[in-house]
Amino acid sequence: MNARISLAQRIYETLRAEILSDALVAGERLPAERELAASFDTNRNTLREAIRMLEADDLVSVRQGQGVTVCDFRLGGSLRILAPYLVHAANDQERSRVLEDLLRARAQVMETAMVRAAERATDADLDLLESRVRVFLAQVEARDREQIWQAELAWIDALVGAGHSLGMRWSANAVLNVYRELTASFPNLWVFQSNFSTYLNQVTAALRARNTADAVGLTRRFYEESDTHLMVTLRQIVAAARLDPTEPHPHGDDPT
Repeated sequence: MNARISLAQRIYETLRAEILSDALVAGERLPAERELAASFDTNRNTLREAIRMLEADDLVSVRQGQGVTVCDFRLGGSLRILAPYLVHAANDQERSRVLEDLLRARAQVMETAMVRAAERATDADLDLLESRVRVFLAQVEARDREQIWQAELAWIDALVGAGHSLGMRWSANAVLNVYRELTASFPNLWVFQSNFSTYLNQVTAALRARNTADAVGLTRRFYEESDTHLMVTLRQIVAAARLDPTEPHPHGDDPT
């Protein structure tokens, strides 16, 4: 990455943080281009590149003769800004609700994925799911934290694929990509549940038996317990007013 791109990225991240923390509010205009470039000790081309990145995230709008105006990210934002929002949000209660809603959306995606997989999975799909379970169990045995959650995501990906539904795939991608990004960005928020291995074996067997009710029931119970556990951790971290990737989580069954 050349120096200009690197500086543009830093300017983008700085302004993004100010918007997501409400230091810059919706409807506010940024300083004139020349003034703003000078404040970052850069040229106007580099500044424009940073502004284009903000515009791509729907955080600002650029209009000829009107300059750069901050957008209402609460209305026009997307899941793309979730991870940085969690870092910079000033409203702890709002941040906690966003996280809780994300977990609920994930649980709903998982239940729907179970229904589709039970209806449409081929023998090859089920074989792949079972192989992904074996990989997961091997990583648990190896006690490699990062590889464990990567194996979990790989299993979920195979489950969604087993449903053979583009609508399901696209819906799942929107939620699971955020989950993947959060887990990668904040690994200490990921909570290993000791009963997850049992759940994987049971639910895969239910899918093999084409037992939709059991697959959905197992999934609902697991994620209700898991997400309740995780929200305790999240609320404690949110109470500290900042999500710190280096802060150890106070709860959960750590495989390491």
